[in-house]
Amino acid sequence: MEQEMNSIKVREDLNINLKRWSAKTKKKFMDLFRKNGMNISKKHIYDTLISPYIEPNDIFINSEEYEYILIELKKYNFDDNLEFEMKCNACKQPVSIDTTLSDITYYNPSSLTSIKEDFIKFRNLPSQEVFQAVVEKFPDENKAYLQLLMSIESLNGVQSESISQVMEDIENLDINKYNKIEKLFVENSSFIQLLLNIECPHCNDNEDYEFDSIPGFFEDMLPKNAKI
Repeated sequence: MEQEMNSIKVREDLNINLKRWSAKTKKKFMDLFRKNGMNISKKHIYDTLISPYIEPNDIFINSEEYEYILIELKKYNFDDNLEFEMKCNACKQPVSIDTTLSDITYYNPSSLTSIKEDFIKFRNLPSQEVFQAVVEKFPDENKAYLQLLMSIESLNGVQSESISQVMEDIENLDINKYNKIEKLFVENSSFIQLLLNIECPHCNDNEDYEFDSIPGFFEDMLPKNAKI
């Protein structure tokens, strides 16, 4: 039987299909959780919960796209509802939150490939494997900087032939032109924000809370009586 799938837009020029998690998925995640607790790495999560359940699954995804895909996978496999408890920043009293993942998540997909500038043309990275090979070749370089370099398709009308050549060309650029490239890259890369406006029922403080990650995100992957 062909598996049901759901399509989402990850970048301006890329849609991916989400597939359903299975009982086997939960077992793999539980095994990881027993071994690592909350120190599970993004690679662990990518290999267990993301890569086998997206098509195509060989694409490069940055950290913002990773967060978005994981949230969409949870919505697709369970539902949009989200309940958790937190402390009010003003009065420090506990507050019960009943909301949805959609209400918390703001996502803006990459528009790098639509930038219209004579001196620079961007592309999306072809695959995670290609990116990892470059990271291994330049282990001392910042990964975000390498991602910027690899996203340059051509500079001053010259097609990018190798990462070493792009690196040399970028380093010899006028600082103002480089700053413009960096600004274009940052402003047009995929971006996610996890934000919720909350009014405290105890002190009526009204505040926007920005989350580093979704609270209690993996609860639906764990049985209620799980012994870790």
